[in-house]
Amino acid sequence: MAASRYRSLLQLMKQWPVKEFKGKRSSDLGDQIKKQILTKFPQGEASTVDEKECDNYYNSLVRISNDVHKKKWERPKITNASGANEEELRNALYSEEEEDKPLIERLKATMFAKSK
Repeated sequence: MAASRYRSLLQLMKQWPVKEFKGKRSSDLGDQIKKQILTKFPQGEASTVDEKECDNYYNSLVRISNDVHKKKWERPKITNASGANEEELRNALYSEEEEDKPLIERLKATMFAKSK
């Protein structure tokens, strides 16, 4: 039974959206989940796992992947503490021009530019 659960998780990982910004692949939740799957299934399909825990994990990942909760409790507008929108935050995180600056400095520049 672990083999079918392992294959189901791998199939879900193939469907997981890959986040790219300016041609760079970002380290995201999908990467972390893949690492967890490899940890839980060290021998691949031959691994022994708790079936109930594995089923709950799989069902949770399906809900996250399908944005079930995001759609159920949709917010009228996107807000965050910085006041910056998603595009501005992505630019701060993945800016090629400012790669040599520490991340915190790039984020500060983005936040303080909004308050001016």
